Amino acid sequence: MFKYTILVRPGSTGKSTFMNYMSDALEGCCDVLVPSVVYGSHDLDTATANKCCSQCMLVCNDVNFEQYDLNVQNYKLILGQDLLDTEPVKSKAICLMLIRCNRLPDTAKSPQ
Repeated sequence: MFKYTILVRPGSTGKSTFMNYMSDALEGCCDVLVPSVVYGSHDLDTATANKCCSQCMLVCNDVNFEQYDLNVQNYKLILGQDLLDTEPVKSKAICLMLIRCNRLPDTAKSPQ
C-alpha cells in the first residue's frame, strides 16, 4: 500500500476528478489538507497533526511547487514514523496522502 501519491500532470488532465472519486469513496475517513502545510515554512499545527493521526487519507489540492518550495520538515513529520503533537498526547500519523500538482517540487532548492 502506498503512503503517499503525487499526481503530476498539466491542467485539465483528470487529476481533480480522480481525487474527487477517492474522497467520495473514503467519505468520513478522508479530509483535506491545506496546501500551505506542504510548502513554505509553516510549522505543523495541532489541528493538522490531529487530522494526520485520525484520518485514513488526506488530500491536498493545487499544491503550487512552481512558486513555493517543499516543506521537507512537515512532509517528513506527516509521512514518517515520528510522533506528532496532538495534545494532550503524542501520536503517530496513520494517514495516506494524495497530492495534486502541475509539477514536482525541486527538492534541491528546499531550505531543509
